[in-house]
Amino acid sequence: MSHVATIALEFRDPAALREAAGLCRLDLRPETVTFYDGTRVAGTALRLPGWRYPVVIDAEGRLHYDHFEGRWGDLAQLHRFRQAYAEAATTRFAQARDLLVYAETLDGEEAVRAWLVQHGIRMAPKEEVSTSQSARNALGRSPSGPAKARHDGGNDKC
Repeated sequence: MSHVATIALEFRDPAALREAAGLCRLDLRPETVTFYDGTRVAGTALRLPGWRYPVVIDAEGRLHYDHFEGRWGDLAQLHRFRQAYAEAATTRFAQARDLLVYAETLDGEEAVRAWLVQHGIRMAPKEEVSTSQSARNALGRSPSGPAKARHDGGNDKC
């Protein structure tokens, strides 16, 4: 049976956070940041290129940032990091539960559709699941291999 899920992304997996930062070649470190309006947030700071203030991930997994309507940082960079984190966290979730992961890139690499499948459940052939070779390999696995995130082109994703 098929299910559609809507996910509110929370950054709670430290290993997936480190993996996404590494793929995007970004620095993570504990820090307390004081934003322009005086708001202070403690957590894991992520420094995006060209951003005036770092993005801070608090203990609840929420993002705090100030980009001043794009003047202090390009939101596209943050979205690419969020996608890298979501893929890493999904892959780690699947590995922990011995699930297969299939994925395809949508909208010119702006979105990814992923399937988590239990072993032994019959699926459509992978050519029907994903429409291209790069889509079938989006998370770096074949139907019988271990779930492991793979981003084509190294940091091209970020």
